[in-house]
Amino acid sequence: MYLSKSLQEYHLDPNATEPKYEQVYQILSSYIMSLPASVRFLPFENDIASQLEVSRRTVRRALEELRKHGMIETSKKSGSRIVRDSLPKAEPQAVSIRGTSTAVLLASDRENPHRNESFRWQLIDAFESRMFAQECGVVVYNLRENNWNPLNNLEKLADSLQENGIRWAVMLTFDRLIESRFPELLLHRQIKPVLFNPDLLHINKIIEYVIPGVDQVMINHTPALSAALNTHFTDVDAIGYITTDSPQHTTWALARAAACRQFAESRGISFRLFQSRMADKRDNEPWSVNPETIEEYLDFIKGKQRPLCIAANDKTADHLMDDLAQRGIKIPEDTMLLGYDNLPEQRARNLSTFDFNPMEIASTLEEMYLEYWNDRPKALSHSTIRITYPRYIARSTA
Repeated sequence: MYLSKSLQEYHLDPNATEPKYEQVYQILSSYIMSLPASVRFLPFENDIASQLEVSRRTVRRALEELRKHGMIETSKKSGSRIVRDSLPKAEPQAVSIRGTSTAVLLASDRENPHRNESFRWQLIDAFESRMFAQECGVVVYNLRENNWNPLNNLEKLADSLQENGIRWAVMLTFDRLIESRFPELLLHRQIKPVLFNPDLLHINKIIEYVIPGVDQVMINHTPALSAALNTHFTDVDAIGYITTDSPQHTTWALARAAACRQFAESRGISFRLFQSRMADKRDNEPWSVNPETIEEYLDFIKGKQRPLCIAANDKTADHLMDDLAQRGIKIPEDTMLLGYDNLPEQRARNLSTFDFNPMEIASTLEEMYLEYWNDRPKALSHSTIRITYPRYIARSTA
């Protein structure tokens, strides 16, 4: 998906080594390539100079370069006509990012502000590995550890990025940054913002803040869950989906439950969604399942030969393993069990689960970084969305 912008929204890089006319030539080239076929002429020389805040002499030099490359024809009456048959075709080119630096912005867990084995740190490790292999630096901004206040210190944060030579920055946590228009500030400073969204379903929360020049990487969970069910669980005769009922989890939990329901209906088997209410939970443990919900699930699978229980996350699945064992229920003999997130602290239990696939996301980010350096003017004026998918990890519980 691409979003183009008007010419006046392009900016010259004050720190660039190439002459201004060369930058204007690159901007006009990207601008022409982004225009629909119905647009036949460039703005007049005076207008271009005004919109890009450069002299008419600089614009003339840039237009000369466009004429040399056969991209425009100029007449005194009509101005510069775009010669579309002569426009260069985009061809992939090898580009070196050696010696460049990128940044990753995140806010780590409050309980552990330092580098750990959570998904976001796994992603950073994978991304660093790919960048270091190309002799490219990665500067990690842990906003909580370094006491950054994104709402009050936007200029300070942007200053730091510039001081570190950052031209491209990934935001692993961005709700407040987007609401405070931080991506716009970065674009104004010729820094490309890339937003990482852990669930495609969240796009509606941020779409109004996305402007041309801001890229996004999103995880689409539902197809991966459906694919796993259709590949590994064709012999199940009942599916139960168990989730906690916290507001921030309701949207994605219901979407995944809907995928399970659709699979069950296509197979003619039973499905039920179990929501463990927050008020009923024991010891105020946010991931535990109350006893009534567990009994309801056991009643649901009575007489079933191959029931499957899918927990909304690994922590809930971990509690379920203990609760079911206390009731004499064996996993996977009496019921199979799936978690979600592939949390390191639950791996010792050999739980079958889904992983956010940090290696694939890191590879996608690397491709986007190379594309940015291959055509910086275009990258700063267009937006693209990349979709990645989690992977199913089969262990002993299913």
